[in-house]
Amino acid sequence: MHTVRAVTEGLRGIARYYGGQAELFSTAATLYTRWMHVPATDAVTAQLAAALAELHTEAGWACYDSGLDGTGHFTRAMRLAGAARDTYGIANAA
Repeated sequence: MHTVRAVTEGLRGIARYYGGQAELFSTAATLYTRWMHVPATDAVTAQLAAALAELHTEAGWACYDSGLDGTGHFTRAMRLAGAARDTYGIANAA
């Protein structure tokens, strides 16, 4: 989850400086979401889901900024945040 948070922060900085970056965010979100299939404790899984929810939310905004449909990312973010019981993440994605 630390890696996902670091990547999210790094991509967020790039997007703020250059704008857009939907492809980078979408690719990262897709790749890191695969980690949800790795066996882990419930606590680790919840923390990873919360971090991925934030990444997918940022991917949705990057898509929107690029003129693309980011609805899938927002939907995935809400599901992941719900699985993590992260009420802030749910509200942020909504």
